[in-house]
Amino acid sequence: MDFETIRQEMAKRGISRKEMSELSGVSQGSLSGFFTGKTKPSKETLAKLSKALEEPDKKPVTFDPRYSPHLLGEASKALGQCQASLRSGIRKGAFSWGRCIEHSAGKKKRSTFMIDRQEFYESYGIMLEIPGKDVSDGEKDRCAG
Repeated sequence: MDFETIRQEMAKRGISRKEMSELSGVSQGSLSGFFTGKTKPSKETLAKLSKALEEPDKKPVTFDPRYSPHLLGEASKALGQCQASLRSGIRKGAFSWGRCIEHSAGKKKRSTFMIDRQEFYESYGIMLEIPGKDVSDGEKDRCAG
């Protein structure tokens, strides 16, 4: 796969440079150079990027535009629940409007929580606003008392 095809696939699936870096092991700095045209990826680097797109267990589910990884905090506020409780419920399948996507960043396993805004609205009558922040397991949120 050439870099232009990789770029198009990333755009089509909504994969950010940061996510691609985590999925492929290629640094964000290198990816920036490829995107700006200042540098060209080696064959080995192209292979890493291609492999990251070909492995289904590593693909974020951002190719479905109904889901956003940016809404966990907003859903938490709207429902008056802490994010940890929502993550647990989403992971267990308790909410039809949420999905937990397991992926890995090198040796580290991560989870990204995706929320369908329309389905959330249909369930609660609340339209969530996207604050522009990715939410994953690494985010600090503790349930109060």
